[in-house]
Amino acid sequence: MMGLTVFAVTLLCLCFGPVLTLKRLYQLSDLTSTTFAKTFPHNGLMLLYWFTAHVEIDSEDFLTPKDYDPTKGDYGSKTYINRERLLPRIAHNVKDESYYIIGNLKNGAAEFPKYVNQDYYNAYCSLEGDQWINKRDDANRNRDRIIFRLKLLSSGRLRITEVYITQTAVSGLRLNPNLTYEVTPQLLKEIKDIMQHQVAILCPSLKHNEEKAHNMFEDQNLAWFLTLVDYDISRRELCLSNVHCADYAGVGKDCLNHLHCSPGSTEDEFCDWTPVSLRVGTTADGKAAVSWGIPDTKVEEEGLTVALFKNDDSSSALVEKAVDGLTSGSFPTDISLNAGLQVRLVLKGEKQEETLWRGAELDDANRKRPVKIMSTDASMQLFTRDGLAYIRLYVKKSFTNWQNSFPSDWVGYHQAKGGSYVTWVYLNSLVQTTAHKFEGYDVYEHFFNQTITPEASLQLYNAGNRVTTQTIPWDE
Repeated sequence: MMGLTVFAVTLLCLCFGPVLTLKRLYQLSDLTSTTFAKTFPHNGLMLLYWFTAHVEIDSEDFLTPKDYDPTKGDYGSKTYINRERLLPRIAHNVKDESYYIIGNLKNGAAEFPKYVNQDYYNAYCSLEGDQWINKRDDANRNRDRIIFRLKLLSSGRLRITEVYITQTAVSGLRLNPNLTYEVTPQLLKEIKDIMQHQVAILCPSLKHNEEKAHNMFEDQNLAWFLTLVDYDISRRELCLSNVHCADYAGVGKDCLNHLHCSPGSTEDEFCDWTPVSLRVGTTADGKAAVSWGIPDTKVEEEGLTVALFKNDDSSSALVEKAVDGLTSGSFPTDISLNAGLQVRLVLKGEKQEETLWRGAELDDANRKRPVKIMSTDASMQLFTRDGLAYIRLYVKKSFTNWQNSFPSDWVGYHQAKGGSYVTWVYLNSLVQTTAHKFEGYDVYEHFFNQTITPEASLQLYNAGNRVTTQTIPWDE
């Protein structure tokens, strides 16, 4: 009951204005009083929401990573050296603690959910002076980070002892000390309260922005969180309305008068914010299959095209197809499946073409987390290269006798769900690779010389030919 009272008081504080800005953020009102990641295309608040969902907090406020392992490079996490001495120093003789940084979407965007990465890919709105221009905002679309101090316990479990939100400087990778804050377990618990319960609106003054946010985010609790911490919902609506609103009139000072889908609608009505889905799937022979789902406000535009690109940096389409008035559809290609492939929605004119929306780049494991091999410090993952199937095995460095622990265990590669394996390999015969270097893990791989299929999976068998571990089918 006491927790609910404190939470309610915090929300009331948000109604009547921010409290004193603190280096350490204890509650939502502290976060609201900062300028951290408040405007499009910054995604730091979405990243914090994601991070909170992926940590467990016990009764003593100890934090534990949930369903991912930073020491294995999950979600692009890397060790942070703290050269700038911005954070408390870890003594050289302390071997079981390190800082990790996460949020560089140049390296890890494809692994994150859409609400974290979509503004990184679609930052086509920039404010120069007092004028909006339709240009990709490369200065701000990838600046937000979370840094956390990780401790390896004697039990082998990982514990997060400190959490920081921060931004890189515009001119480079150095962190901005004026936009670096420690996030306390108390604040993370308040965010979890929002995730787990649809909190009633206590602030009438926030109702308009809250309705806008609910309209554009599929996760309604994320929308409510962004509203409470004063994220600039209107600016995001303005920047992305060219895709979602039927009577959009282009970026300019009169844009706010053209955000409504129906002529004559009142200022309190909102655009029908249909999510855009642009996805790279898989054919039965390891080729890329393109699928799309787009708002019906755009499909009648002449020249509207769905195109496949090598990656987010590429400027030339590998293959493209006119939408032809269809709000959804798919088509196969002869492009081999590789990490980085990206689908875009493009409006092709006589003299130039305009990118309206970008999907996420394809992750080489199709966003499937490595699956832990039961009762061991190892996990396996199916991934692809050139449309062919590979296995990747992560082994904790402390698991030194791992080959002897699997004397007869073997991995079968299955191309059809429920079907038999088409090839196999002994687990302890995988070859170590130096392509991936992690502080806590060694990595081993094997090439199956078989194509990836939509239902492809790996199954680990013991000496008695019983399945002990299996991965989720590729396209599931």
